[in-house]
Amino acid sequence: DDGSVVQWGDVCSCESGNDVCDAKVRLRPSAVALDCKVKRVYAGACSNFAIDAAGRAYAWGLNNYGQLGVEAVARPPNDGQFVYPAKRVISNFEGGRVVKVAPATQHSLFVTSQGRVFSCGNMHYGRLGIKDVKDHVFVPTEVSESTSVLSSRLKPRFVDVAAGQMHSLALTYQGEAYAWGCGDDYQLGSGT
Repeated sequence: DDGSVVQWGDVCSCESGNDVCDAKVRLRPSAVALDCKVKRVYAGACSNFAIDAAGRAYAWGLNNYGQLGVEAVARPPNDGQFVYPAKRVISNFEGGRVVKVAPATQHSLFVTSQGRVFSCGNMHYGRLGIKDVKDHVFVPTEVSESTSVLSSRLKPRFVDVAAGQMHSLALTYQGEAYAWGCGDDYQLGSGT
């Protein structure tokens, strides 16, 4: 209730937001270095996000595909691929506030107060929903309206998102579900 964040667990990949690798310390909650009061926290397998009262997003953890959205370009392969302390996500989200984050291992989704969905991270299998993307996406970018999954003439207003390993989902205010990405195990629910 005071806006601080604590975590515990595996810190060798910086999910816990500190540099302590002592197993005894990992069993106890420790403070995450954030210079804001946090309203919401979202945890993925290797990444974490916090949203402050103004709707600004912060992230820390694994960033090997740009899934945190905190750096505009890839790090050199020999550099550490983990981000700590937490950094602010660099997208302005087209003027909207972030209201929810859905982190997966290699990509992340953001839904804004304007009902728009943004994604970043690994571009393979179409999991980002960004048309004609040719490389991993490091700055959260709006999911393309022109993808087959979002081809309606009226732009839907999204209220929720979820991220699977290689696919993504979004829910509209009207209760319509959209899915995109890898569907080889029928996880998209598209009937094919």
